[in-house]
Parts: sequence; C-alpha cells; structure tokens
Amino acid sequence: MKTGVVEESDRTRDYFKGLLYLEETIANKENKWKVTRFQRSMRYTTKVAYLKYKDGWKNNQLTEEIIKEFITSKQFEARISDAGSSELNLVDSKISEDSSDDKETSGLSIADIKEKLNRKEVLIEELKIERVIRLGYGPNQILVVEFWVKYNELENLSDEKLKSELDEWVKMKTQENKEVIAKFEQIIAKLGIVMSEGIIWYLYNWRFDEEDIENRRFLQEYMGLIKIYPLINEKNQVIVGRLLKQFNEEGGRAETEEWLERAQENEIKVSESELLTLWNMGYTEEEVFTEGLIGKFQEIKDGLKTAVTRELDLWLAKKRNKKEVENESSREEDEIDKTIMAVYELLLETENELTKIDISRILRLGFDQYELVTDGFIREYKVVYKKDDKKVHRPYKKYVYGFYTVYTYF
Repeated sequence: MKTGVVEESDRTRDYFKGLLYLEETIANKENKWKVTRFQRSMRYTTKVAYLKYKDGWKNNQLTEEIIKEFITSKQFEARISDAGSSELNLVDSKISEDSSDDKETSGLSIADIKEKLNRKEVLIEELKIERVIRLGYGPNQILVVEFWVKYNELENLSDEKLKSELDEWVKMKTQENKEVIAKFEQIIAKLGIVMSEGIIWYLYNWRFDEEDIENRRFLQEYMGLIKIYPLINEKNQVIVGRLLKQFNEEGGRAETEEWLERAQENEIKVSESELLTLWNMGYTEEEVFTEGLIGKFQEIKDGLKTAVTRELDLWLAKKRNKKEVENESSREEDEIDKTIMAVYELLLETENELTKIDISRILRLGFDQYELVTDGFIREYKVVYKKDDKKVHRPYKKYVYGFYTVYTYF
C-alpha cells in the first residue's frame, strides 16, 4: 500500500511482532488500540500516492486495512534487535530456580560476566568479580545491580568480614523480595489469573509495583508477550520488559479516547481517567457501557483496586444472569404468543371460535393447545367462562380427566 510511510522505529517492529500473536482476534474491538499504536509509531510524508491514506498516523481507513491485511496474510516477518538489558533484583535461588539467567551464566567466564554487567551500566573490575566468586557467590547474586552497590560500600573489609556482611545483606534482601513476590501472588490470584512464581519473579525484576500488578489488562498483556518471547534468554527478557514499560506509558489511550466520545454522545458523565482505569482493569467496551456499570464503578472506585475489580465482576455476572433469565422469559412468551395465534387461526370462523384473551386464559390455567381443541372442550369452557379462574379450573379439569384422560400440568 502506498501509505506514505517514510520511517520505522524499533518500537514499530516490537508492536508489529506483538500484533502477530493476536492472529484473527486482531479484528476484535478490544485489540484495535494495539493496531493504532503500531500505526502511530511510524513517520509519514504529507505527499501520498492515494488521498485515502492522507494523515496515515490517524487514518481510520488505513487502520481497517492493516487489520484486514493481518487477517488475510500469513506471511509476515519481524526482525527484533536487542536494545540492551534490564536490571535485576536480588531473589534467592529457590525463587529463581527456573530463571534462564542462572542457566545462561553458570558456564560464563569472568570476562563474559563483566560484559553482562557493563550492559547493565555496572562498571566493575574482573578482579572484584573473581573475588566474589571465590567467596562463594553465584550468578543469582553476581548479576544483580544492587549486589555491587553493597559490595562497593564494603570492599575494603577483609574477605571474612566482607562475606559476613554480604551474607547478612543477601539474607535480608532475599526475605524482603520473598514478601513482595508473595504479595504479588495474592493480588494476581484475587484477579482470577493463574501465574507461576517464576513468571511473577520477572515482573519484580523489571521494577513493576503493586499498582501495575493490580491492572488485569497489564497482566493479560504480559501473558500474551511471553507467548511470543518465551523468557528463555536475556534478549527476550529485555524485549518483554521494555514492551511492558511502553504498554504502561501508552496502553489504552486510543481506546479510552473512543470510549470518552461514546460517553459524551450518550450524555454519560465520566472522565477519561475513570475510563482508563476501567480499561486497565481489563473490561471491554461492551462491558464498560453496560447500563449502570460506570455508575457502580464511580460509587466504589476509591476502594482497593482488587476489591473494586472483584465487585464489578460480580455485578456484571449478576447482570448477565438477569439478562439470560429475561431472554429465556422472552423466548417463552414468544412461544406462547405463537401458540395462541396458531389456535386462534385454527378456530377462526368455526363454532368453537375463541378470542385470543380466552385462549391465553385457558393456557394460563394449565391446559395445552392439544387439550384445547379436543371435542367438547371449548363447549364446556363456554358454559363456565364467566366464573373466576378457580371455579373454572376445578370442574373443567375434572371434565378433561373424566372424559378424555388427557394429561395436564396440574
């Protein structure tokens, strides 16, 4: 397509790769913001071959054509470059036993370890690395930025004293990290998401906090990213960490702008920040604009985010159940209306002709359409129809059983 794209960025390629795993679901409304984010990450010329692609960064027709192209074509490629590394927190070996960082570095030379630390902006001499290895520290400590901050404070101590101080610090830091990860696990479980301890560990490494973890949309994005970039090597870990940070900065803006327009058109009083919160909680546009949900959210929004999410989930579940019951009731009423019309047309212009009101009354008393058209049934009804329902039902039921042994619901 001659869309006027003149420049792509690393983000463009990252966003592109992220769109691939959506497959056909890219056409779903809740994923449209990801397409517009990809679209806006490129630079466009003002001179385009086709006017329909003018202002490509915000062109809705181009957005739809991108979606269509993703659905119809399976021949995309994405080139991902390693743009650096992320910092790591100190976590004990039990928590990080599945960490590929440990597996990757267990056979590395001191020079390789130094290079990895340099990429984390930790400038350290090889002799110092050799010293801490000799003191018994492994990759789970050596590749941690904070470890070297503490080491630099203590490096003038004797080996014995240094190891004692570092061991104490490692123990304290490990306990601290365990508590944080346990808290993350509780939050994630309350949101109804299943996530292993090892996967949660990376979120902590990338400096995400409880506020981030409380966003169900953030966790859904994370689970989607690690399907594309399995956390089996440092390169993928860097990419996922970077994309999650970008998601936190940009995610939901395009979507909530559209939601705000819809709210204004329908005279619904809600702020953009409130809509963004609902988006972060993982709700779809259809759910957000379910009658009453925004009002319910505004009533409880100042509570704990996990508690608010849980209450809104329950509210939506009750709303859906009520709607299902109403739909079922509506279907039953439609069936009754069809039955009334069928019997009415069958009896029309005959000696047994009845009004629709009479037919409805007979059905309501528990008799069915087959009993209604049996010989003598209507004649008997016309004798007693002016009486109240109970007086009509008792002798009439006796009549049906006595002469025709026809099954009724009573």
